Amino acid sequence: PLIDHRGRVVGFGGRTLRDENPKYLNSPEGLLYQKGRLLYGLFQARRAIADCDEVVVVEGYTDVIGLFQAGVGNVVASMGTALTEAQLRLMMRFTRNVTFMFDADRAGMEAVVRSGELARGLALRPQVALVPADSDPADVAARAGAEGLERILAEKSSLLGFELRRALERNNIETADGRVKAFAEAQAIMAKVSSPKEREE
Repeated sequence: PLIDHRGRVVGFGGRTLRDENPKYLNSPEGLLYQKGRLLYGLFQARRAIADCDEVVVVEGYTDVIGLFQAGVGNVVASMGTALTEAQLRLMMRFTRNVTFMFDADRAGMEAVVRSGELARGLALRPQVALVPADSDPADVAARAGAEGLERILAEKSSLLGFELRRALERNNIETADGRVKAFAEAQAIMAKVSSPKEREE
């Protein structure tokens, strides 16, 4: 069941257990169910989010279920789509601290940057918790359990730190050309940050 933040069932969603297509299947969108205005798990997580003063955002249903079973109660999912401003505004009712824990693939890392910049634009405090390469939060929950998730969440970094590390990794800083490119990227990233605290870090 897909439940809105008031506890009303507005649709249903499913995920294949094998490699069939489509991987996810949801109710068709209509007046009640609009995917971009809903966060999977928010109704169940709202109290834990308020208590922790933090929301952990993952991509899919199984990630929410896996983390919840491993003891992380303040978790919601964007349901595999690009996070929207409406979804972020729902989170803002409970906290201003948002930690993105997306899949460790290229698409997931690009989604972190897009979602983080949207969150930053709404004066939220975005952070990034990285799962091991070629895995997703549900995998980590199944393999490493509560301890593994706690370790990943304890090592989270600011969105700015994440972006700068990516800029350095993308360019070979052993060469003059690589350093020039990395510096230009770092400058562009820093120019977008308005928080003095983040800039100092």
